[in-house]
Amino acid sequence: MWRRIDDFIGRRLGAERAVLARQFAQFALIGAQGFAWDNLVVYSAAPYLGPYWAAVLSYIFVGVINWALNRIWTYRAQAHAPIKQQLPRFLVANLVGFVLNRGVAFLILWTVPITQIYLFIPLAAGTASGMFVNFYLSRRYVFG
Repeated sequence: MWRRIDDFIGRRLGAERAVLARQFAQFALIGAQGFAWDNLVVYSAAPYLGPYWAAVLSYIFVGVINWALNRIWTYRAQAHAPIKQQLPRFLVANLVGFVLNRGVAFLILWTVPITQIYLFIPLAAGTASGMFVNFYLSRRYVFG
């Protein structure tokens, strides 16, 4: 399926942009499943840790899952570094995305009281804010 998409986009945008578009689509799909995991972990841990610490715990947990999935699917042709080097590089590189992601989520939690109940709202806003930065850093510094 991805080959047909690459061919279709490649005819219109060129081979390099087709690869970029495919990688972004795969990265976004992994991010979508990560968002589901994020919600599960935050909603499960928030009664015990509070929403802020639950969000931090979730970001680390989901970050490891997303790194592994991106390594074996999105960037499989580029994932040559040993795991013990690449995973820490992924987590460190995505600290910028973490700051954007959780910064936006926390700002919404602090300023919009109803989001303390509907945690998916600040989580969605945070995910969207960090996605493009995380994609760029992952492609360029972690798997590049």
